[in-house]
Amino acid sequence: MSKVEIILPDAGPLISLALGEALPDLLKLGMPVHIVDQVYFEVTGNLGHPGAKEARDFVESNPMQVHVATTTVGRLAAVERESDPLVRHRGLGEAAIGEFLSRLDEYVTADAPILLVYEDGDVQSLRVTNIRRVHLIGTRELLIAMQEETLIPSADAVFTKMLGKGRAPSRNTLEQPAETRKGESTWRP
Repeated sequence: MSKVEIILPDAGPLISLALGEALPDLLKLGMPVHIVDQVYFEVTGNLGHPGAKEARDFVESNPMQVHVATTTVGRLAAVERESDPLVRHRGLGEAAIGEFLSRLDEYVTADAPILLVYEDGDVQSLRVTNIRRVHLIGTRELLIAMQEETLIPSADAVFTKMLGKGRAPSRNTLEQPAETRKGESTWRP
């Protein structure tokens, strides 16, 4: 089986894991982590926002494992921000995610199984859910599974930190393995 790669396509998991002080725990999975550029900007563009500093530090401290995926949408938004720092964009995160997912093979290893971490129930409507190699998992389910695999001591401790900072990952998520030639996908060690 190819090396599994993690995608954080939306701000939700990035913010939740940052506030739960669990972003570094992703590295315990031994997988490359990909974050969409416009989503990264939305989370870190104002370092006063919850989780912004933690997310920035995580990315900057782990350049070999954590990659910010450059999209045309993100590049054009950055150019516009440079010319007008007060410009406000709506919907660009979703547009960048859509571009990233439509060009998935340009960002991740060809045919690599993908572990897509999400919090928004709308992920089911994304085109990526039709790609056979994409294994969906909610932030909550990922943390519980990491505890079961003894990669973290306590998912509840992470949830407590998140809640203490006003964040709770959705309970309306699930784990949906991808279909493979050998059955269902797995990301666990």
